[in-house]
Amino acid sequence: MLAAQHEVYDDDAKVLQTAREARADLAQLFEADRLDEEAAKS
Repeated sequence: MLAAQHEVYDDDAKVLQTAREARADLAQLFEADRLDEEAAKS
């Protein structure tokens, strides 16, 4: 994420977009982990 933001550090809209994308990626990882834990409990 930092590398992606460094490439666009002078464009506020692009910095915000890369942050949104990183947040969405992280949310997907957390959801996948949660589902894996639920499946392991079953």
